[in-house]
Amino acid sequence: MRFDACDAAFVRARRRDVHPVLADVAGYAAWWPRLRLRRRHGGWLLAHRPPGDPRRRRVWLRVTNERPDLGVDFAVTGDMVGEAEWYYLDEPAGVAVTHLLRVWAPDRGGQRRVAAYRASVRAALQELKARLETNRSPGEEPDPQLLADQAEAADAFRRGVEAHQARAAAGTARIDRGDGSGRR
Repeated sequence: MRFDACDAAFVRARRRDVHPVLADVAGYAAWWPRLRLRRRHGGWLLAHRPPGDPRRRRVWLRVTNERPDLGVDFAVTGDMVGEAEWYYLDEPAGVAVTHLLRVWAPDRGGQRRVAAYRASVRAALQELKARLETNRSPGEEPDPQLLADQAEAADAFRRGVEAHQARAAAGTARIDRGDGSGRR
């Protein structure tokens, strides 16, 4: 049976502060509740005990792609088979951290295993939020560094739009067809 799931949390921090924590799988046990971690076969064995579940669930993760500005992708095997991803998106006062899960669970217990894994991920997201928001009071103004990062990103985007508009006005705009050719 195929499962697609999404769990997210808003974290009042900068993407550049979130990424190192999520990219360092070896450090997950420091903030992911009830998680045991072991390096194994080119990946990581996550033995997690979701809230309210007395049994340990096992999932093997192997990093397949790391994108510091967008997230981390994983191959998933074990109780489920497929892929998972941490994805970050800037928001005005922080970053939305999303965990995407696309897996097959081959037998009837698959729904329980996926639900248990998602409960564990949600607990981890809350701990990540608490860890990265240390010393921040509710309603406090955003971190000035966050606002500066977002201003830089907005300026870069604006420059890209202006360059595209200038090329379009000159009749030389190119549309990326996704094949790398740069042809229209």
